[in-house]
Amino acid sequence: MLVRLQRSGGLAGFTVRSEVDSAQLAPADRAHLERLLGAADLSSTPPPTRGADRFQYDLEVERGGRVQRTTAFDGALPPGLQPLIDWLAARRAGGPPR
Repeated sequence: MLVRLQRSGGLAGFTVRSEVDSAQLAPADRAHLERLLGAADLSSTPPPTRGADRFQYDLEVERGGRVQRTTAFDGALPPGLQPLIDWLAARRAGGPPR
């Protein structure tokens, strides 16, 4: 499974990308990622609402030959999506997985 996150926008307008291949993760990290994805419930993410200087999060999950995509904005993130975004950002930054 591949999980890709792109964060764009904000005041500076920078784009930051993260990608995690679950095949490269330790079993505990892979299980944690699966739990985060389940809690994020990407199938029920509300339609995005735009706003000035907000971050836009484009998330793509590829597994079993299928790709699921969703877009969300700061200030309108579904509660289950924030922990997944934080975990992916920490991995990109080289921090410890949460």
